[in-house]
Amino acid sequence: MEVSKLIKSKEPDARTTCTLTKEGGDSLACLTSEFGLTQKRIFSSIFEQPSLLDAVLDFAKTIGDTPEQRQTRKSVVIGKKDLKSLNEISKSNGLSRDLLIESTIRFLALLLIKDKDGRIAKHKEALGRLNDLWATMGTLEKELFELLADGDPILERYSKVVVVLINLVNEIEAEIATGANIDPEGI
Repeated sequence: MEVSKLIKSKEPDARTTCTLTKEGGDSLACLTSEFGLTQKRIFSSIFEQPSLLDAVLDFAKTIGDTPEQRQTRKSVVIGKKDLKSLNEISKSNGLSRDLLIESTIRFLALLLIKDKDGRIAKHKEALGRLNDLWATMGTLEKELFELLADGDPILERYSKVVVVLINLVNEIEAEIATGANIDPEGI
């Protein structure tokens, strides 16, 4: 067996220059800073899923090509294979490559923001329910301390459950306030 076959080669990068609207530039900044995506990953995520690509093409046709609004020149990093696909898709659909790049960036940003907003709304609802649980747990804690002796293993373990709940509530509040991610392994 050849050792070289065990090592997957990394797809080479390409740089391409495009012009973006203010919305496109803002969306690119959002994707990289808020969602931690690389420029290369933005494009590969679209080309990996045909249904997303179709949605981007529809979005591109909706926003239309307005070169006079694209004021910002930007050099973006994209996989060579994705750049080739981008050029072919642009040509076959009669869309400018800059419009396709702009549409990809803006569409993905809108999609991720909508998903995040939906998740935050659900987490706000969950926070309300956890606060209700917390109120019940406070009453139960008092009852358990009256019922059981100091050092009882039930009290020890119950205290750990309370700490885990407090930490979860704090992480949900931080996510709602700042967008911080909740650690699924957190205790």
